[in-house]
Amino acid sequence: MKTKTRSVFHVTPLVNLPSILESGYLLPDSLAKPLTNFGDREIKAKRKVIHVAVEPGGNLSEYTPFYFTSQTPMLYEYIEKLKIRQSSLVIIQLDFEPNETATIEGSPSIVISAHPLSKKAVIKCATSENLSKIVNWQVISSTDPFSIRGIDLHDWKAYRQAELLIYKGLKIESPNIKLLVRSDEALAEVDKLIEKAGLDLYAGINEKLFYHTNLHWLRT
Repeated sequence: MKTKTRSVFHVTPLVNLPSILESGYLLPDSLAKPLTNFGDREIKAKRKVIHVAVEPGGNLSEYTPFYFTSQTPMLYEYIEKLKIRQSSLVIIQLDFEPNETATIEGSPSIVISAHPLSKKAVIKCATSENLSKIVNWQVISSTDPFSIRGIDLHDWKAYRQAELLIYKGLKIESPNIKLLVRSDEALAEVDKLIEKAGLDLYAGINEKLFYHTNLHWLRT
């Protein structure tokens, strides 16, 4: 039976895209030098000391993180807190078929069941079985946390930030990767950057991946 294709998402400011395309890789925090980083410094510091007890080991800062939804509570909080315009963001979508070796685009990968600093977090190799079992897909596919019986808002936010992480980074040029933005202006800029880097990459607009309403309860 064919394995279900999964889509995961990495969000970064558009100003970081030139360095990503020039290097050819979406690198983890331990190797990347972004122009703009809206991630929480305290959380990033803690990720440096969270040990990965499954293969290939290391710590979380050595992995490039992807989320199973582009609309994470963390992103919403940063948009609200830092007044980030979503038109200034690019969503890197990776489509893949999980396998039993947990190899994605030639690199080892792991999966975390919830926000890595949450008590709900469990780390496993990203095999097809583990992805099916430890990710709360009901939460990932939901838009209303208050409709899920037995899960409060705190846990919903934690499960919503489950991660797929790829060791030492991801080669950006692949038919399985899409660069997605919200506006025509942003798309024109992305197309120019792809052409300048001499890469063959899909770029497009996907409004559905971005936030469209004021979800004030996500800040609680």
